[in-house]
Amino acid sequence: MLLSVPGVLLALAAAGYVAFAIATDPGYRNGFLEYGLQRFALDIAFVCGVCATAAIATGRTKDRPLPTRVLVWCLVIAGVIAAAWMEVEFWSEAEWIWPRGFFATPLIAWAAVGAWLRQRPEARD
Repeated sequence: MLLSVPGVLLALAAAGYVAFAIATDPGYRNGFLEYGLQRFALDIAFVCGVCATAAIATGRTKDRPLPTRVLVWCLVIAGVIAAAWMEVEFWSEAEWIWPRGFFATPLIAWAAVGAWLRQRPEARD
């Protein structure tokens, strides 16, 4: 779904940048390690949550064993928490370039896709 692409790419780029900075820059590690690890965890949780929501929406988890489905739902919950956390964290930025709801949009869009797919007669079989 195209609505997922901007948020997921931004989060992946941010996580990659933070991982690179932690691995290669002693100044970053000394000054921003705790914040960098928090950002990395939030970005990865968000991406995993979007992917898990897409998997549920498209029915890819329907025939999986219970532990797998529970894990996927845990990833969805982690993604929702991460999206909400990032939204609130960036609301205080005076010059935030992304619209409000930017991180929630992929999750909501995939949930809407899942609801739409479940209403189709051929999806019920």
